[in-house]
Amino acid sequence: MVARKDGKIRSDSKLFNCWDKAVSLYQAGFSTVEIGKKFNVDPSNVYRDFMLHGIKIRNRSESVKLAFRRGRGNKGTGCSKHNLHSAGYILTYVPNHPRANCKGYVQKSLLVAEECLNRKLKLDELVHHIDNNKTNNAPSNLLVLTRSKHSKLHVRQGDMVGLKLGPKCRGKTQRRRR
Repeated sequence: MVARKDGKIRSDSKLFNCWDKAVSLYQAGFSTVEIGKKFNVDPSNVYRDFMLHGIKIRNRSESVKLAFRRGRGNKGTGCSKHNLHSAGYILTYVPNHPRANCKGYVQKSLLVAEECLNRKLKLDELVHHIDNNKTNNAPSNLLVLTRSKHSKLHVRQGDMVGLKLGPKCRGKTQRRRR
């Protein structure tokens, strides 16, 4: 693709009426997806028009850094204190937590379970996501299990007993048999 020599936007571009605003938003750190949503234009058209007009497109690494600086976090968590673990779990920055990793992050599911139970989890307890969606940290989707019962659950997917966190999250637990 070759940039236009006159620097003007094509008249058939979907961004023709809002070109200057779209460019200034991109330079301010907004993504092509966000710009597309703002102006009701497909992000691929935003990307293509930027490329055609010689605007330097950010690489993935630069885009992620800008998203965190602007407080958008990772995977739409909405806060730069959240991160996404390579295994798919949402991590929250709590540096003084006993289960924090070396960078100070703890699995959000663990924090939700502790808040619902009104206590810290024991060392042999884990949090299981009932629907197997690691980003669904709703109390009704979390199950506190011992390590051995959690392992058996994943090996057999049979009967097991655990502490199911109820939807009201009052620190009470219900025994649940699956």
